[in-house]
Amino acid sequence: MVALTGTGRTNGTSKAGSGKGSGSGDKPKDQGPSQAQILVEIAEKRFRMLMGADGQPYAVLSDGPAVVMPLSKGGGLRTKLAKLYTDHTGGKVPTSSALGDALTVLIGRAEECDPEPVELRVGRLASGAIVIDLGTVEGHAVVVEPGAWRLVQRSPLLFRRSQVMRKLPLPVEPGTGTLDGFRALLNVGEEGWQLVVGWLVAALIPDIPHPMVVLSGLAGAGKSDATKMLVKLIDDTHTPTRAIPKDGLDGWGITAYAHWVIGLDNLSTIPAWFSDALCRTVTGEGIEKRSLYTDMDVTALFFQRPMVANGIEMGDPAGDLAERSIPIELERISADARRKETDVWAAFAAAHPAALGALLDLLAKVLHKLPTIKLDRLPRMADFAEVLAALDQITGWDSLSAYERAISSANEAVVISDGVASAVVALAEQHGTWSGTASQLWDQLTPRDPFGKPQPADKSWPKSPSALSGRLKRVIPALASEDVSISFERDTGHGRGRSIRITTGPVFWGKRPSDASDASDAWHQPSTQGPESSDGVSENASDGRPMPSETPSDTRPHSDRSDALSD
Repeated sequence: MVALTGTGRTNGTSKAGSGKGSGSGDKPKDQGPSQAQILVEIAEKRFRMLMGADGQPYAVLSDGPAVVMPLSKGGGLRTKLAKLYTDHTGGKVPTSSALGDALTVLIGRAEECDPEPVELRVGRLASGAIVIDLGTVEGHAVVVEPGAWRLVQRSPLLFRRSQVMRKLPLPVEPGTGTLDGFRALLNVGEEGWQLVVGWLVAALIPDIPHPMVVLSGLAGAGKSDATKMLVKLIDDTHTPTRAIPKDGLDGWGITAYAHWVIGLDNLSTIPAWFSDALCRTVTGEGIEKRSLYTDMDVTALFFQRPMVANGIEMGDPAGDLAERSIPIELERISADARRKETDVWAAFAAAHPAALGALLDLLAKVLHKLPTIKLDRLPRMADFAEVLAALDQITGWDSLSAYERAISSANEAVVISDGVASAVVALAEQHGTWSGTASQLWDQLTPRDPFGKPQPADKSWPKSPSALSGRLKRVIPALASEDVSISFERDTGHGRGRSIRITTGPVFWGKRPSDASDASDAWHQPSTQGPESSDGVSENASDGRPMPSETPSDTRPHSDRSDALSD
């Protein structure tokens, strides 16, 4: 740490440091500045105050790592200032009141500044380059540009660090990395491996939705260790996995705010509220909560995170979460291939620098290739699909087709496990086309007892027509895997309200062949032309999902509508 030079008030400082009683060190003028004044002077000499774009005040060392410290009363600058004061005064300790008064002044300084970006682990410069904070004390970072990446001593972007973050190893030199050592630790097939790599590359790209990896497999497949490895490879942390938070959305918001990659271990089931929270975390979630020490002010937390989960079957998540997930099955580890836990993690540590370097090589190449990628038809996670398309051109893989098959498999599992989806499929098979109100559909689908009284097969069955409409919106993507589509249309017969129309026939990501200019199912074939602003699919006004339409009406860039959440 750079020593603080004298201020010309050494005698006054010493007296203030040894003063008694007065909380902030207030003294007669002839005894020099107060403790609070000296603390403010120390802070302004060593740090720059700023206001983050997240609405939080921070301080950053003027000549040190580009890592911010919170200015809140319990934040990191308080401890740093106390030590600097003690060093400066020859061992005198500032009072708690003086520290509080000084921080209040510094927060005021920060509030006078224009907001500027402060990122967690991964961020993007205005030029488009991606910056990754390696978490070292020295402040090392990686800057990834299209076609190349480099290690820098000081990040060109400001980062914040949570207390659970750990440093990443310095990656090997560009072009020398390999994923072989890391792959040897994951017992996954070729298709699954390609999806894992695609997800890892995409997880290093900020400001795009990242589908949640869902690891499955028999007992002994190493799901928990695999979850931890995927997290720690790009966002090492003291807590790589966790369970569903017991304190609901507040607890989830704190978890997501502290981690770039979130690992969820051994989920036996997913409550409805948590399923919705996971969906919003994929697409970008904002949570408001009361600020500490205030009655009226609020703190806004925004996050969009890559996630890995295990312990659930893909039939368990609701349809909208299943469509935002990548199911990957792990093979069971044979008895002769099983290793001790300490050996596994020693092998991971040894493979980590080379694997990280290889991922950075791929990321640089993907960023170079992305501007040339155009998909004929867009899946729900369009930005992620484009990353896979770019990766396929670089490696010769077929990860995008593997992703399509994985999503179809997940949707089929949802239909099998969801009573409403199964009933709609049966209705469509019986009638071909059905149209009516939500009340009529609820009457049509709800099982009855011998006396005609509604008797649902399970407790999850919607208890009203409006609840049925909500469930239908969740399973629209899953029903497409069974060639069944649902649209919500204006009820022209009554002049108000909406009717529900159920039809059968091939559906290609929200289009039927009659609606598409090209009826082929090769939606995923990338071209080398520039990006196109629209795929000619209008969105249902009620839920934001692509639906059949006579006239294309959506002209927004596809990256802006890749994952609109309807619920």
